[in-house]
Amino acid sequence: MLVADRFVSGKNSFCCRQTIYYYKTLIFAVTPSIYFIMKNMFSSSTIVLWVSLIIILFSAHNSAAQPKVNFTSILTGLSSPLEVRNAGDGTNRLFIVEQRGKIKIYKDGSLLSNPFINVSSILSGANEQGLLSLAFSPNYATDRTFYIYYTDLAGSITVARYNTSETNPDSAIVNSGKILLSLPKEGGSLGRNGGNMHFGKDGYLYIGIGDAGTGTNTFNHPQNGNSLLGKMLRIDVNTSDLAPYYTIPADNPYVTNDKIKHEIWAFGLRQPWRWSFDRQTGDMWIGDVGQSKYEEINMVTPDQSPAANFGWECYEADSANKTQGCGSISTYKFPAFMYNHGSSNGGEVVIGGYVYRGNKYLSLQGYYLCIDYFSKNLWKIKPDNAGGWNVYMQKGGAADIVSFGEGEDGELYAAALTGTVYKLSTDEVLPVNLVSFSAQKKQGTNVVMLKWQTATEQNIDSYLVQISNDGRNFTAIGTVAAKNQANGFTYGFNHSPVSTGEIFYRLAIKSKDGSISYSDIISIMQNNVPRAIIYPTIVENRTVSILLNDKFNSLRIFDLSGRQVMNKSLAGVSGSLIVSLPQLTAGTYFVQLTGANPVQQKIIVK
Repeated sequence: MLVADRFVSGKNSFCCRQTIYYYKTLIFAVTPSIYFIMKNMFSSSTIVLWVSLIIILFSAHNSAAQPKVNFTSILTGLSSPLEVRNAGDGTNRLFIVEQRGKIKIYKDGSLLSNPFINVSSILSGANEQGLLSLAFSPNYATDRTFYIYYTDLAGSITVARYNTSETNPDSAIVNSGKILLSLPKEGGSLGRNGGNMHFGKDGYLYIGIGDAGTGTNTFNHPQNGNSLLGKMLRIDVNTSDLAPYYTIPADNPYVTNDKIKHEIWAFGLRQPWRWSFDRQTGDMWIGDVGQSKYEEINMVTPDQSPAANFGWECYEADSANKTQGCGSISTYKFPAFMYNHGSSNGGEVVIGGYVYRGNKYLSLQGYYLCIDYFSKNLWKIKPDNAGGWNVYMQKGGAADIVSFGEGEDGELYAAALTGTVYKLSTDEVLPVNLVSFSAQKKQGTNVVMLKWQTATEQNIDSYLVQISNDGRNFTAIGTVAAKNQANGFTYGFNHSPVSTGEIFYRLAIKSKDGSISYSDIISIMQNNVPRAIIYPTIVENRTVSILLNDKFNSLRIFDLSGRQVMNKSLAGVSGSLIVSLPQLTAGTYFVQLTGANPVQQKIIVK
């Protein structure tokens, strides 16, 4: 059973200790002084009694204030889907990782028949092994580079780089793989591989690695600086053709310590099966699957993250486990939330999720969501503004959830091992129900006709029409007042763009209370002209011709090591130009046109 690596002699009840932990958090959030008075005056059991009475008094108000999360199926019949990711390239596609080696694309409301990539021939897929994670380069729109995390045929934890086809954005090049990391495991371990990667706001790749243990044996990995297992890693990846295809960031916490591997960012993880960054704050949330007692959610801010030690295997959650030879208790970063195994209020395998930063469900904004694979209990966690956390449990989540996912728009998804992908929502009434949003060129003109239709509207101030050349950075080009028709209305807006190539539009929907929500992003090709053409790709006479159909800042050329060999200003330059290259040795180079919409082309110098 994937991620369910359990070696437990018996199930523990949701004991008094965990109840005290949970209730202390709640009462401390309401009034810290009461908690400290009670702590000094009463026993643990008395505290539980008093707090229980307070919880009864306030539970109706608290539960009513919480958003109810719904799981709506959008895809079925998949083969063990483990992850849902987006490419961040403005296409709004969802990439679904299947355990046996295929990545499939959900595009424009349907699943494409051909997989994005199939790497089943290079991986082992038994039990908790297989293709486990996917991460797209922050510059994916231009460098077409992505990374996969899998267990190879020998069972080694592997991270590799791949490229997408230049001519078909829905297809990757299966033979383009370059292995960055390959970590063998001892003792015949099949599980605790970790398996999640994300790029941070700093542009570096963070990789959560499991301890690769068997049963209670961790082979001394999690607290061992000479092992990359049981750690969070941080590396600076590059697109060169020279191994190992990454370097160590200069501000990694152990770059000057020869006794600790320099890739290590944080210590003390057991099975960080699913973790994520808060896209707004950069906070790191880690769902670490426990051993025999506790499941835990760790949270560290960007300032707390470097050199953090989450305690395993000295501690399981905040409970002493094997403390001989360990540091003082202050050495470790204990969970923001944890729960016991067993009972209807606990579970056995935590599935870490995301902080909701979408715009459709304002009541869910800022909540971190996680679920237990076995009990189906869903937790919603949010800061209490007093240094602690408000934690709310919702019973009866979807079954067999092994992963959450995030769309480009911040909306959340979940994947069930049995083959279903869900979209998450709440029961709140939305101020507007946007039925459609489309763009069409007016025949024989340069005019783009935008049209959108609503089914219901209430308390909407206006629709701000926004445009982008990259699908990420938008500027407003016009405002349309809302009609607030109870049965909806059909709106139109005409725009004459000055740029060519692909143009992106979206609506910023402004409510009368000042809040903003966004439509899906749509795009249209204007004149079907590429932003730039660089030719020839095989250079024999030291000259390159460039046709500029957009504005660029500079032309830069790099060799495969990343060394810049030429830099030419393109400010105010348009149309065709011929560039004379410096004296270059024969080989492969990258021509990069920098600007708001960069273009990169590989050339071979003879």
